[in-house]
Amino acid sequence: MSFHFSPLYLTTPLALIAQLVLPVSLAFFFIRRYRSSWKMFFVGVLCYLGAQLLRLPLVMLIRSLAGGGGDLPLWLQLSISAVVLALVTALAETAARFFGISALRAENRSWGGVMTLAVGMGGMDALVNGVVSVYNFVFLFNLRENGLGQTTLQPEEVTRILAQIEQYWSAPWYSPLATALIYALFLFLSLVVSAAVWVAIERGSRSWLLGAGVWQAVFFSILLLGGALELAPLLIVFLLLVLSAANYLVIKRLFALPVVQQSIESL
Repeated sequence: MSFHFSPLYLTTPLALIAQLVLPVSLAFFFIRRYRSSWKMFFVGVLCYLGAQLLRLPLVMLIRSLAGGGGDLPLWLQLSISAVVLALVTALAETAARFFGISALRAENRSWGGVMTLAVGMGGMDALVNGVVSVYNFVFLFNLRENGLGQTTLQPEEVTRILAQIEQYWSAPWYSPLATALIYALFLFLSLVVSAAVWVAIERGSRSWLLGAGVWQAVFFSILLLGGALELAPLLIVFLLLVLSAANYLVIKRLFALPVVQQSIESL
């Protein structure tokens, strides 16, 4: 039996391990460093689920109201859809963060508590996708190496499955790594916007809250527009990295605020 080696045999497991381990490791860091708890991580998971329950009806409502694209070019229709979806997603997640953080008790409404919540909320996409991707990798690896074997499938179904297998294994070797990096950057984004929402609540500042929602919409717009317009994955990663440099500056400023330092000093 021949072995059909592909660089994806190495890069895909490496990317999936990073994708699954990073959220859990980051949550563990905040829990140990700032005396938070895993309860806050699961509060973040509940916030994530709440955001999805809010986002899905909004998307369905907008689609029902929008109708067709009329005479607009296809690329413009796709671009508008991507931006609208980004705005709806940012709105739903900002609302979930606001209500989730507002509901925290005083001892949990701290830097460590909010950061752990942010990891639980921002890491769910990476964890869910990672679990599904592990299954797909094992399944398609087995099909590529061992074939379909004896099957009762119709010829057209066999052709379709073989095309899917070929498409999966013809991806560039760096594609899984780029995907894992995108999930990591969005996890970092979750930390930044959650901290901004927390500061907005503590200060009663609408500007911080609005800024958090708009900034998240910008990130989602880059990702969704890149997919809609079929931009090169590495270009999308580069744009998100540039925005993440701004995230680093923002979270440094937030960390230096008195409301944050007071919650750390009280440990």
